[in-house]
Amino acid sequence: TNSDENENTEAIQQWMESVIRQIVHYKTQHKELLKDATTLLELALWKAKMDEKEEDSLGEVKAKKIKLDMQSERRYLRITSGAN
Repeated sequence: TNSDENENTEAIQQWMESVIRQIVHYKTQHKELLKDATTLLELALWKAKMDEKEEDSLGEVKAKKIKLDMQSERRYLRITSGAN
């Protein structure tokens, strides 16, 4: 009958609205999770780049220290050997 069809149509429409609400809810959650994950990835990449720069600068400092130590050693050897 017509009344049963209307009830079925209404039930289907309510179910569809419920599904759409859930999709919107999960879509919003997904966007928030992606945003958080993107932020974490950016921070991790930034930290890795900072660590890399720090390692490079430490390497430069060590190289300079070695060079200075070698120069000091040469001076010492020149003084003790009598060479100018």
